[in-house]
Amino acid sequence: MTDAGLDPLSRIAIACGTDKWGAHRYTPDYHKMLAHRRHESLRLLEIGVGGYKGKNLGGRSLKMWAEYFPQAQVTGLDIHEKQLDLGPRVKIYQGSQDDPDLLHRLSRERGPFDIVIDDGSHVVNHVLASFETLFPLVAPDGIYAVEDVQTAFWPGYGGNPAGANTIVTRMGNLIRAMHADEVIAMGGAPLDTKWGDVVNGVHFFRNVILIQRGPNDYPSNGRFDPSRPTFKLAMRELEAELARAPSEGATLIRAQMLQMSGQPAVALNIATAGITRYPQSLDLVIIALKLARTLKRESEVRLLHGRLEQLMADPVLAYEAEQ
Repeated sequence: MTDAGLDPLSRIAIACGTDKWGAHRYTPDYHKMLAHRRHESLRLLEIGVGGYKGKNLGGRSLKMWAEYFPQAQVTGLDIHEKQLDLGPRVKIYQGSQDDPDLLHRLSRERGPFDIVIDDGSHVVNHVLASFETLFPLVAPDGIYAVEDVQTAFWPGYGGNPAGANTIVTRMGNLIRAMHADEVIAMGGAPLDTKWGDVVNGVHFFRNVILIQRGPNDYPSNGRFDPSRPTFKLAMRELEAELARAPSEGATLIRAQMLQMSGQPAVALNIATAGITRYPQSLDLVIIALKLARTLKRESEVRLLHGRLEQLMADPVLAYEAEQ
């Protein structure tokens, strides 16, 4: 027999007997999204313990999470009473996932949660109620997951073939909210802005959605605002990378970012210095030429235009420039 090539979470899921692998195939997607946080001291909440009304049944996915995240505090919530001993890092509460007071208490006592997984009733209204209450309580860099999204299309769970007025619709609104800056940049009024500034990713996989909290303030290219914190962070990261490993590409990006932030003269200085270091760079010559024209520096325009003609005379560079 050959190695199946399973990821670590899928292996643990199989050993624990949870349907997150098998009946479903969620664990490979979870592993892609969460592997880098495995050894952090996380706080995880899973709605839905499993085992239905059996007090001593269920808890298989809680066991999986506790093993996958060896430093995590794991919390379970189920509508039915559970009497399971899953170790000192796992605690189970009884209650309904659409009870906002209970969800707030859970967050106070066991949160703020870095990861929330809704594997509860899968009833459309319950899913929406949990999301609206819990998502703003998730840690600033946390993830909120909704499983069994197929029920958004199943009438027996309150869904419909179009997925209207379900978590699928809510995610469409959230994606629009994430892009509100792009709408405003074009002079429009966004249809939705709720939580758009604290979500930087909505990941759709088959029947599971993972929503990534994080700053979403990078400026729109249509209305560039260099004062945004994430742009300032990107500039600091670029400067550090240039100091660590100078390259033609990093120099080009630095000139582009300075140009975008309204510093054409500084950008031109960076580009022309880069040309000295990387004399075969067509891209640096082109951006420097554009900047010199913007600044109306005619002598530099002539020099750069001559340099461009020299480079374009090289058949290899000319071919690359045309691609």
